[in-house]
Amino acid sequence: MLAILATGALDGVLPLHFAERLTQTGIGLTYLAVGALIAISSATAGHQPPARMLIGGAVTITTGITLAGATATYLPCAAALLLIGLGAGAAQTGATGLLLDAVPTTRIVTAMIVWSQLGILGYLASPALGGLLAQHLGYAALGLLPATGLLLLAVVSKPTKPTGGHDARRKSADP
Repeated sequence: MLAILATGALDGVLPLHFAERLTQTGIGLTYLAVGALIAISSATAGHQPPARMLIGGAVTITTGITLAGATATYLPCAAALLLIGLGAGAAQTGATGLLLDAVPTTRIVTAMIVWSQLGILGYLASPALGGLLAQHLGYAALGLLPATGLLLLAVVSKPTKPTGGHDARRKSADP
């Protein structure tokens, strides 16, 4: 859900923080740049252990969202977008790697349906929860919501045993 939260933050941060500073073309080019960061981060994360990329991506997303909420000036917001983009790519790829390692391919469709439901729940709940948090604690506290998700992720994450999922050989080759 943190990776979906990152997507929602990108959708909200760009138009709201940059609308007075950038033209529509500038915002579009910024979306393009963030998309490239997500692609590069995703491709790079695919060559690393999935759990490490999921945790690293979640920390990077949390840091980026915290920075975005703490400032309204251009350069820190641009740095926040960089972090959110890099984190989203790593977290999504790490999560996918963990799913593929843990779930046998005969059950992958069911697992992807559950994944999609959690993603939709995160995408729908995050703006409401983020809005309430911002209203009551101020925008500088926006990082508390993803930090809570990161804490939950740290509590429930544990190495999985190969179950004949996507590629048990890759799992055993990870350091």
